[in-house]
Amino acid sequence: TIYFGFLVVNNDGVMYDLINQLKRQIQILVHSTKEIPERALQMYKGNYKEGSVRTLQYQECLLRAFRETMEHHSIIVSYRKNLNRFLGPYLLMLMLGSCVTIGAGILMAKNFRPTGNGLFVFICSMVYLLNGLLNIFLYSTMSEQLSTANEEFSITLYNLKWYEYNISFRKMLIIVQNFTQHQNFRLVVLGIVSFSHSTFSEILKTSYSFFNLAVATGQSKLKAD
Repeated sequence: TIYFGFLVVNNDGVMYDLINQLKRQIQILVHSTKEIPERALQMYKGNYKEGSVRTLQYQECLLRAFRETMEHHSIIVSYRKNLNRFLGPYLLMLMLGSCVTIGAGILMAKNFRPTGNGLFVFICSMVYLLNGLLNIFLYSTMSEQLSTANEEFSITLYNLKWYEYNISFRKMLIIVQNFTQHQNFRLVVLGIVSFSHSTFSEILKTSYSFFNLAVATGQSKLKAD
């Protein structure tokens, strides 16, 4: 049990770090998007003489700053796809394993007897149960955080003063917003199931069903004997 827990903690530590890197990159992207007008103004002041910020040169600087930000966004999208490919098999095993682990943990706790090695079995069952619950909850929460960060990026795009900029900037903004709104930034299991708090709830229901099945099977065997 201790060895199993050690492996799980170390493995999940790597996974959490990879997911947090993606989250931090989206947060940096949001900040960079908010700073587009300021960055464009700095470009304008550095390359052109002082004048109205609504000049054609400033608009070109806006487009350049926007393109730089979208290049960063493109890298983040590629990273997310690669992360989902990498995590997909592990998350699938985690989902299936947690259903069994949580159900088995409840079953072992239900059959607790304070004699012999009963206490040790009870402790092991609690470790398995808590590990399954914590793992699924943490991955579900981190997946929701990625989705929230992506929504914040979409809102930040809209909050740019697009009505003050030229038609080229508006077209680029519409394209990026449409793309962003259709991107699912949650963790996805092999392109089938998205991790979320709803997924966590469904896994708990499935675990309870497994527990009921195990109890019913045990009762059937007792009646047969």
